[in-house]
Amino acid sequence: MPSPDPSLTPESRRIVWIAILGVFVAQLPINALSVSLTTIADATGATTAQLQWVQAIYLLSMTVSALTATAFAVNFGRKRVMVTAATLMVVGEALGIVASLSGDYAIPVLWAGQFFAGIGAGALVPTTLATISTRVSDARVRAGYIALWGTGTTAGLAFGAISSGVLLSVLPWGWLFVPNLILTLVTLVAITVLFKETIKNRIGLDALGQIFAVIAVISLVYGTIQAGAQGILSWPALVSFAVALASGALFAYRESNIAAPLMDLRLLRIPRFSAAGFAAAVALFSVLGTGFLFALFLGNAKNLDAFGIASYIACMPGTALVVSPLVGKLLSRIRPDLALGSGLVLAAVGAFLLSRTTVDSDYLDVLWRIVIFGIAISLMFSSVSTVAVTSAPQAKASMAGAMNTSFRQFGGALGPAVIGSVYSTRLATGASASGAFGVTMLVTTALLALAAIGVFATAFSRA
Repeated sequence: MPSPDPSLTPESRRIVWIAILGVFVAQLPINALSVSLTTIADATGATTAQLQWVQAIYLLSMTVSALTATAFAVNFGRKRVMVTAATLMVVGEALGIVASLSGDYAIPVLWAGQFFAGIGAGALVPTTLATISTRVSDARVRAGYIALWGTGTTAGLAFGAISSGVLLSVLPWGWLFVPNLILTLVTLVAITVLFKETIKNRIGLDALGQIFAVIAVISLVYGTIQAGAQGILSWPALVSFAVALASGALFAYRESNIAAPLMDLRLLRIPRFSAAGFAAAVALFSVLGTGFLFALFLGNAKNLDAFGIASYIACMPGTALVVSPLVGKLLSRIRPDLALGSGLVLAAVGAFLLSRTTVDSDYLDVLWRIVIFGIAISLMFSSVSTVAVTSAPQAKASMAGAMNTSFRQFGGALGPAVIGSVYSTRLATGASASGAFGVTMLVTTALLALAAIGVFATAFSRA
């Protein structure tokens, strides 16, 4: 719990806690769906590629929305954006329930629901972080609340896995959307009643920049999924990668030459900020990618049901949630960038240990490896936003938080796509399920190690 801030009124404190609830409900559907993938596949006959899109559409929508939400909040007011975001999430969760009753159209309806829910969730993430950044004036206290905001992420991931596993052990798969539908409605009411509209500044929305960003992100993820399904040299994959590269370049050029950019790319000249951005992307990539991989591996190779899958996946964010008070105390004693680097190193160790998992590994043999990875999740999520926000000038704190959130969501969108493609490609070339799982986790290990090197290399930079 952060130390009291005399300048933080009871009203502001309630609003900060609602912001933490907002990021909780934004993250909850991710693992709720990961746990249910094999159940949905059994009920609908969905392919691995279709299941990848179930996750990817939500995460892609989150990424695009997180990128643009800050600009909309500045132009139209943060409360209006948050109310709209929560409403879209309610629509998306409701469509998820409808999808389970739609027979042959279940997957397309589910995709539509994931789109609306993802747009809403993506807008909630940066606006809730900005709420804390602007409401809490004391830097030390603000860091504590940002750490709690990060804990809200892990809590949402843990609760999503547990609730989905429990519900699907006795009820049809449409019920997995009910808990978050209820919680999102509570969040919507709380925002409507307690939040006051922020001052609006008409700075423009940079529609062209948004278009370039959307095309770049969607093309990259689509190409990655097609590379796993048809081969990396297939025309759909190559064309998608080329479009992503061209759109990304146009986006960078656009943002560097307008007065009110979606992203202030000058912040990337700050070494600590850039390292935190890459670390944020890799952190969520590893967490969501590993969860997706476990869902496929445990469901297909070990033939576990949703509850059995949840008993593994929930332990990752669950461990992070349990140790978060200790991590919070640690963050009050050491620099957040050193905590972030340590978390990335520990995550790399955990990912490497998980790569040794086989079909014959029993629960306890896997659990202790998951616990190591879960402790690392808490360190990474609790510190990465703080590193990003504090590495930028105070006047750019909101922009720094929004950019770091976009980097993180981008990594999260790529996680299931890349991990699923590597895993399916290995299986297609004749590898065993255990062998494909091990190689895929080694890819994650390498990325985490690279991110750790970047954070430690810039930890003492004065730039």
